[in-house]
Amino acid sequence: MKRVLLFFLLFSAFVSQGQDVATLQDIFLKVTEDRSQLKALFEKVNLDEEKETPLEKGYKGVLKAMMAENVSNPFTKYQYFVSGKERLEEAIALEPTNMELRCLRLAMQLNTPIFLGYRSKIEEDKSFILGQMELDPSWTHHPVVVSIQPLVEGWEAPVEAKNPGQGQKQL
Repeated sequence: MKRVLLFFLLFSAFVSQGQDVATLQDIFLKVTEDRSQLKALFEKVNLDEEKETPLEKGYKGVLKAMMAENVSNPFTKYQYFVSGKERLEEAIALEPTNMELRCLRLAMQLNTPIFLGYRSKIEEDKSFILGQMELDPSWTHHPVVVSIQPLVEGWEAPVEAKNPGQGQKQL
């Protein structure tokens, strides 16, 4: 009986840890392709901040900010945006050299209306990302990098990275 109880406690602790990065990344990529899915997919996201990694925090922040598109009340729109932006910035403060977080911030800044004033790190992030891709060309095949590439004017992958035989960067 004690073993069953121990198993149940361990299993419930494991399940309650939340979503893994792959799930959040998948949701992000689906939403960037089809915004009509945003509300349904966002409802599946566990927004509990306890024990989340900086990368999970970043994805959840971007998805929360994107929810502003699904509400009509300007005050609610702004609340979603600010809350999501703050989560993403907290994640980047924890891991400032995380390539994926910087890609998320770049994508968010490029899609944010100018009047919200969230565009000050575009060149910094673009420079950082391009520098990382030169150091490690396999990043050019990472799904998040591929998803933001069309957003960045004049962005071209490094010549070495255009080799389709290279694998995708694993996080």
